[in-house]
Amino acid sequence: MRQKKFTREVILIFIGLSAILGLSLLLLPFSPLVQAQTAPTADGFSPPLGFRDGLSYEPRITHNNEGQLIETTDYGVKNPDLQGDTCFGVSFDQIYHAGEDWYRADGSSTAGAEVTAVANGQVAFADPTMNYPGLVVIIEHTLASGPKVYSVYAHLDDSSLEVEAGQIVSRGQRLGEVMYQDYFGRYPEYHPSGDDSHLHYELRNFYNGRNIYPAHPHCGGLIPGRGYTYPEIPDDFPTPEAGYTDPASFIQERLAP
Repeated sequence: MRQKKFTREVILIFIGLSAILGLSLLLLPFSPLVQAQTAPTADGFSPPLGFRDGLSYEPRITHNNEGQLIETTDYGVKNPDLQGDTCFGVSFDQIYHAGEDWYRADGSSTAGAEVTAVANGQVAFADPTMNYPGLVVIIEHTLASGPKVYSVYAHLDDSSLEVEAGQIVSRGQRLGEVMYQDYFGRYPEYHPSGDDSHLHYELRNFYNGRNIYPAHPHCGGLIPGRGYTYPEIPDDFPTPEAGYTDPASFIQERLAP
């Protein structure tokens, strides 16, 4: 069978028709300008809250009137304020936090706070139909030294999502806003507003958390994962070589100028 060849005249005719129809030559399959986007190197990091609003955000740590710790939302800890059953087969206060929950430091509601990308990267996950609760964004970052890390932003308001999977983002780019959440902990007397709005965010060395719980299959199925680990601490989960990392320390060591 003879192979068809495009003559110079045929190509010129095709180009002329494309111009008449308003089609961009950049879409032609033989154009050298058709290239996949590459995310810039993550050469500096910033916290995911407070990039523009001038406010301070931090994990919430609460002591009772006797000085006993009754709540902590820091990385790698067990939070005594949490209650209820989990997919790990133990109660919430027995599992380790794989990220940090950030609240406004002045005690006001964190609902509506602007969430921004911690560094340059490419959006790997942004499902507008997910209920985590709220939406989740995962961004892939390539460090200057070569390895990739992933930042995870959870509990975003359903109507605030401003990015989509595959999109290139820069440090400080707006992703969405923190959703409102009610407080359901053990110590309502120390949380009179009933407001538990916060950003759960993680930094980890893997993207897909769907199958990282072989000992607890009921925890599987979600690409963002469950935000907690058990019985291993987050640094060693799912493996010591490819687990979670302390997000505050990681960012502090790589703060953008």
